[in-house]
Amino acid sequence: MIFTRQGWQPSVLQLLNQFDSRREPLYRQKDLDAGGIVAKDRDGQQRFFHLTGLAVGVTRWTSATQLSIQELSELASLAKKQAKKNHWSTLYVQESDERERVE
Repeated sequence: MIFTRQGWQPSVLQLLNQFDSRREPLYRQKDLDAGGIVAKDRDGQQRFFHLTGLAVGVTRWTSATQLSIQELSELASLAKKQAKKNHWSTLYVQESDERERVE
């Protein structure tokens, strides 16, 4: 997703909150309390799965950043990876100068 204006962050946070509130009725209370469910995975093994969450990774960019499309894509991929480390809905914002610290 590409945002072309300031003020996008509250909209994304609202989306995450709406996702979580609409997700809860899909689970039993005991699963909500446990933070997930126990079910068989693709290999037929019993396993714990965390509640479904929405992960949003954001990389800030301006024309002054002077990144190639490939570098920008790599940063966006790193931001997504960081956001997905959590087991809940998350917004992770990565500044363009963070690449060295995250890799």
